Amino acid sequence: MPAPDAAPEQPTPEDAPGRAPADTGDPSPPDVRPLIGRDEPLRVLARAVEATTRGVPGFVEILGEPGIGKTRLLGELETSARARGLAVLSGRAAEFQHEVPLAVVVDALDDHLRTHATRLRGKLPGPVLDRLAAIFPALEATARAVPGVDPVAADRYRGFSAVRDLLDVLAAPSGLLVVLDDVHWADEASVELVDHLLRHPPCGRVLIAMAYRTAQVPPRLAAALQHAGTSRTSGPGTGRGPVRLHRIAVRPFDAREVEEFLTVLAPGVSGDRTATAEAGVVGVFGGGDVQGPLPCPARSRRLHAASRGNPFYLEALVRGGPGTGGSDPDPDPDPDSDPDPEHSGPPAVPSPVRMALAAELDALPADALLVARAAAVVGDDFDPGQVAVAARISRVRTLDALDELAARDVVRAAAGTGRFGFRHPLVRHVAYSCAPAGWRIEAHAATAAHLAGMGAPATARAYHLARSAAFGDRAAAAVLAEAARSVADRAPATAAHWLRAALRLLLEDVPETVGLLTDLARAQSVSGRLQAGRDTALRVLELLPQDDLAARAPLVRLVTMMERLLGRTTRSRAVVLAELERAGGRFVAAQLPLWLRLAAENMLRGEHTEASRVLDSVLADPASAAAPGLIAAVAAMRPMAAYAQGRYATATRQSRRAAALVDATADVDLVPWLDSFAWLCWAELIADRGPVAAPHFQRALDLARATGQSYIETTLLAGQAWNLGRLGRPEAGLAAAEEGVEISRFLGCRQPLVLGLSAQSMLTGWIGEPARALRKAEEAVAAAGHDGEWAGTFAHAVYAVALLDAGRVDPGTAEAAIICGTEDETVLDPCSRLMCCEAAARAEALRGRPRAARCWADRAARLAAGTEPGAAAAGVGT
Repeated sequence: MPAPDAAPEQPTPEDAPGRAPADTGDPSPPDVRPLIGRDEPLRVLARAVEATTRGVPGFVEILGEPGIGKTRLLGELETSARARGLAVLSGRAAEFQHEVPLAVVVDALDDHLRTHATRLRGKLPGPVLDRLAAIFPALEATARAVPGVDPVAADRYRGFSAVRDLLDVLAAPSGLLVVLDDVHWADEASVELVDHLLRHPPCGRVLIAMAYRTAQVPPRLAAALQHAGTSRTSGPGTGRGPVRLHRIAVRPFDAREVEEFLTVLAPGVSGDRTATAEAGVVGVFGGGDVQGPLPCPARSRRLHAASRGNPFYLEALVRGGPGTGGSDPDPDPDPDSDPDPEHSGPPAVPSPVRMALAAELDALPADALLVARAAAVVGDDFDPGQVAVAARISRVRTLDALDELAARDVVRAAAGTGRFGFRHPLVRHVAYSCAPAGWRIEAHAATAAHLAGMGAPATARAYHLARSAAFGDRAAAAVLAEAARSVADRAPATAAHWLRAALRLLLEDVPETVGLLTDLARAQSVSGRLQAGRDTALRVLELLPQDDLAARAPLVRLVTMMERLLGRTTRSRAVVLAELERAGGRFVAAQLPLWLRLAAENMLRGEHTEASRVLDSVLADPASAAAPGLIAAVAAMRPMAAYAQGRYATATRQSRRAAALVDATADVDLVPWLDSFAWLCWAELIADRGPVAAPHFQRALDLARATGQSYIETTLLAGQAWNLGRLGRPEAGLAAAEEGVEISRFLGCRQPLVLGLSAQSMLTGWIGEPARALRKAEEAVAAAGHDGEWAGTFAHAVYAVALLDAGRVDPGTAEAAIICGTEDETVLDPCSRLMCCEAAARAEALRGRPRAARCWADRAARLAAGTEPGAAAAGVGT
């Protein structure tokens, strides 16, 4: 019988062209069995479809452990959507192909686009089609020849916007359901696209449904889904409102539902004693304990204990027969680890279940088992010709074996495509992991060679070469490097995986090594692997000549940023100073990026005059004029340094000039300098220019997300949160702050974590939750430590405000004066003191002491006007 988590409607082999019908031995189609214990999820799905037909776009989120029935619920959703007139497109992420960018989205849409490409030409503008053609192979013929920058790699978030526009077109006139299954295996680019669509949902009747395993969901997707449905929109005038999210957490069966499930399952495998034994029912139910189709209650209880209520595990035990644990299930089975340590397989699959699936496969005829293993090498969804290559047998033998596999419901034919797929990813996992390791290498190698002969792109071949190329194969390393570089800007984690694979093939002293390691350092850092990126960059610096300043500069800049994000603030400054000494402290064109880094380090340490001197010198250097992005970066940093010195008129003038310059700079030129762009955003925030800062924060965030620069995203989210609160949207600000805190924790970034927690404290205080605000402030102070830099002093200011608002200190005491930095001006920067003085005035007013409140308010006014001694804004950045 089919697995309950498998797609509910799969054709049998007679749908494959030119093949004789196969006798499956089971007259019941896979979707005839009733759903057990899923009444509430079905009601949620019905509401989602109804809302979509009324023009409300939405998302359906189905989560649960492997085999719990997520795919079956997606099938029910598809049936319901079709009944209401919606078009349905579906795709699935694959376990062993999660490096392929946007694979699950392409899988869902590409075949449909292939037959509707002509229609799209009249519905979408040329630039949008160009961006879509860079994503979907079916639209490659529609792309215009545009020289220069790849629209997806360099302008990635616009590519995501193009996909959103495409969904709106495909939804006309009756609506569209897009189903994305197994999203826990999706590549990073697909996750980022989903994140984008959650924040900027389509306008039309579009329903996007996703299913994923709870324990394996990518952190970014988890954060995006958690904060979906808030008041965020895609911008003024777009007409796009908050996304409607329908969430279904699929629970395991209880004991009664297991009995009901087995009652439903038994008629499909009952009959004469021989047929029942072959289906495994005798082994599970104890032969004579079976009365007609009904299971023995005692066996049912033991099966419930062994399966833990998981429908797929339960059925696997029934199908496995004697020797798989079915006759005496272990109520506490041992977990079995994934045999391929490079990839995330099913977590903690119970031994009886793995044994059951392995036994099912071992019972196959020799050719069928061989083809099952070869198909597992090729993918969840596979073409018979590719499988024949991997198995190294004829196409005829492969098709015969596929008929056998389909008859046993190991694989299923996809109607009208000539392709097949496993009934469930766990079946593929076991088929792959149980194949001999050496045989797998040869199968991947044969597939890679076949793809090369067909002229397949490097990205298609890289998946197989990473698992089969031999040490010393420089040609394979070159293909892996080409594949990595082609996806580095839109899928840096995939690029890092392929670059590591290429490096494993080479000796360290070959010429290619330095270039590969340099690319790897960037990919690791950008994708959030900060420590790994730093270590790789240091390794490259050891290999580079000491006088090759141009090659060393970007790596030193990378190391400096990683050291700072990892909380090693003293080390970050020392690294950049040591490298600048190689040129004797002179301005050298090759080292201009390092001088910008030094200016950032100076501002973060409160050395604003020195930061201004460095920035002015860089701007005066003739070499900077050749780099538009560099000029914009310098301009973006100057206002904060001027504010910090109390030169407010100069800072305002510089801020306006920087905003105009940044707005006129192309995204592709800004991307390498996003850390500098962040300074302008924060300067506008601190200068109380919230409406101007808002679009700059959003643009910087879009670029950071589109290029995978999560470590910059964290700092920007903290600033955006504060700005949203000032603009009267504290709930939206809290959502941004929480997202930043989650990403900071995941990446191990201390300074952005401190800023995010501080923003959470401020915002919760503003919405009237002083106790929660105090807890968040205490967390921020604890995370900050005592490095004396701005993030830490800001956290102490927020803590002071939280104490005052919670009534924990009297504003008139010496303790409060010290906390607020008024007794010792070195404790807090003036911007933070201003916030504390305002809180003290508020606290005194609430205590009924108007004269004291007026004193604090006057001091706050002097700080705001810049007339208080030492008054200045502070700096923050990466």
